[in-house]
Amino acid sequence: MNSQDRSYLNQNNNPVKENASGWVLTTSFGSSVISGMLIGLLIEYFFDINPYGVVGGIILGCFSGYYKLWVYSRKLTDES
Repeated sequence: MNSQDRSYLNQNNNPVKENASGWVLTTSFGSSVISGMLIGLLIEYFFDINPYGVVGGIILGCFSGYYKLWVYSRKLTDES
């Protein structure tokens, strides 16, 4: 990658950078929900409390995902 390509990627109005930040937000939220669900499944397996483990895990995963979105949006607004 030459220096002209690097300068294009570091611009503030770069559509590639904006698109990548959208994917980061999407995958971060999705992974939080999925990991919460998997932890809930483990809790159900060990403590035999169907379906409360999965429901609680998904709810906690959503809260975690929303928190990550909030932190990332604060970071984006502070940069501009």
